Amino acid sequence: MLLVLSKVLAIPMYPLGLAIVLALAAARALWRAKRNAALVLALLAAGLLWFFSLAPVSHWLLRGLESRYQPLLGNPGASAIVSLGGYARPPVPPRQYVETGAGGDRLMLTAKLFQDKRAPYLIVTGGRIAWMSHLPGTEAENIALSLKTFFGIAGDNVILEKQSKTTHDHPQYVGEILARLGLKKDIILVTSASHMYRSVKLFEKQGFTVHPAPTDYMTEKDLDFTLFQVLPEVGCLEESTKALHEYYGLAAYKILGWI
Repeated sequence: MLLVLSKVLAIPMYPLGLAIVLALAAARALWRAKRNAALVLALLAAGLLWFFSLAPVSHWLLRGLESRYQPLLGNPGASAIVSLGGYARPPVPPRQYVETGAGGDRLMLTAKLFQDKRAPYLIVTGGRIAWMSHLPGTEAENIALSLKTFFGIAGDNVILEKQSKTTHDHPQYVGEILARLGLKKDIILVTSASHMYRSVKLFEKQGFTVHPAPTDYMTEKDLDFTLFQVLPEVGCLEESTKALHEYYGLAAYKILGWI
């Protein structure tokens, strides 16, 4: 139930969802002949979309998340590399292989760290939310297939965690795997830079020692500002929404005592 609520209730909290709510309110006000109220609501909806579609706004929101950890340096001697899923697309036609979105940077960094022998075990995570997708395979299975297909990484040292459905689930199931192997809760954590802070805090709350290995950066350290950036871009709206998703998640997890 909590998972369903988190997916549904969050929709009007994002720029596009809130703009739709405001637009519907404007339409209702216009239908009731409240033209001034309708105009104000319509302008608010348009202004909201414009604001969060600006490159400086999306950059500022994302840098607040992505700048918290630096790329992993050296070999920390961890028990396992834990690679969080959430980006794999199963090999259903017309795809011949598992494909990835922007989060595919996680796959490349995971493979690099494991090939460099940064840890003896690799744990790939991610279950499947049946009511959200009817595509075959769990996230962990699809990622493992990609690692085998493109990097030749397979074997007993690659372990699939196929039960987690949300970020909150990862520490519990990863902890169970490490306990079964008799290993310390000391991990190299691979996920998107914007998602790293929430993930690290969750694992640390469960007693893990975490060595962050962020990737999938969406921003550079400094914004290269131009006058064209006062124009809205759909990509910036998407980036702002991703950032807000993390901020909302941090707030909710804090309130629930999960971090």
